[in-house]
Amino acid sequence: MGFIHPRSLLAVVLAGSLSACVSDGPGHFADVKPLLGKSGLPAAATAKLAGFGVEASMRSGPGNRIADISDFSPSTAVVGEITLDAEGEASGFILDNGPIPAKWTPQNSAFQQRDESIFSAVTHDGLSIVVGFLQGEDQVFGPWAVSNKIGDKGRMGAFSLGTETPPGAAPASGVARMGGALMAVEARYNVGGVLLAKLELELDHGARTARLRSFESRPGSKLDPALDLTGLLTAAPGSAVFVGEVSMANGMRGAAEARLYGPEGGRAGGVFSLRGTGSHIFVGGFGASVQAAEAAAPSETQP
Repeated sequence: MGFIHPRSLLAVVLAGSLSACVSDGPGHFADVKPLLGKSGLPAAATAKLAGFGVEASMRSGPGNRIADISDFSPSTAVVGEITLDAEGEASGFILDNGPIPAKWTPQNSAFQQRDESIFSAVTHDGLSIVVGFLQGEDQVFGPWAVSNKIGDKGRMGAFSLGTETPPGAAPASGVARMGGALMAVEARYNVGGVLLAKLELELDHGARTARLRSFESRPGSKLDPALDLTGLLTAAPGSAVFVGEVSMANGMRGAAEARLYGPEGGRAGGVFSLRGTGSHIFVGGFGASVQAAEAAAPSETQP
């Protein structure tokens, strides 16, 4: 795996989780791979995408356990810079969401695993990220987290990047059913565990609502229906921004925001955060498209 800074407990925990989730092994990332795929971005090049994201700060106490986590911020503009190799796989990622852009490169990564549909990395300083690519599109999403020393503040958040649908270009009526995936990072006593799930999004253009439902949620090697997410988002007249409340079957509650992507709104992407008791939270990103709706349909028998 390479050297990991001794203070970076987050890097150790999250790297192990990512290693399982991005393989066809214990993390069963293969189960959501049909909903992702090779990016539509040009190979052997670097592309910049605009988007939005949310974040929260966290403070650790004795034993490097999380003492408290702030409320998540309202969404703010972010920019992502993705470098693809000649095979179309991501080899580096820069997320500009503040005064100092966060960077993941082959040179600064203690852990990095990737294929054409995902990029995950942990730097030597404990900066962690998971990036998913929507098949054939210029749309990416995922969670990130920054490690923290005892008494210092770390950060964690999620982002959604892509080409937003121009005003007035989306249909004024009709219902679109989209399929996709979500990826989130969990924090409780420490930051770790990556949650992967399939996602259905039903978009009612006339009513200006977006209904979310995730299923086949996997925080590891087994399904956990308690982590399935549901929510109803709404958009104001003339707006392509959908916001609303979301909840998990385990009782955790929070908020989500989605925006339409593509020339005619055939895709959607967004971010969400949920909070339970104490410092228990999930934060993540998601992407969905009309083309992936069939692949996202729930299987009749789940393992």
